[in-house]
Amino acid sequence: MSSPIIAALSAFGRRRQCPRCGHRQTVPVTVADQTVQCRKCGEPIPVPKESPPKSSKPPKSSKPPK
Repeated sequence: MSSPIIAALSAFGRRRQCPRCGHRQTVPVTVADQTVQCRKCGEPIPVPKESPPKSSKPPKSSKPPK
């Protein structure tokens, strides 16, 4: 179960990890498809475009069950 604070942060930002030092930081969704600097070491961190949420259900098969 996630805390309400984590849920609120995820609504406004995305967690990214620095490829150089491993520092994790929340970046705003408004910087999607851009690069931000790591607050710890200054390494550029790419922020990919927002992807649609993945469903936890398996895809439906078009074949009828046997």
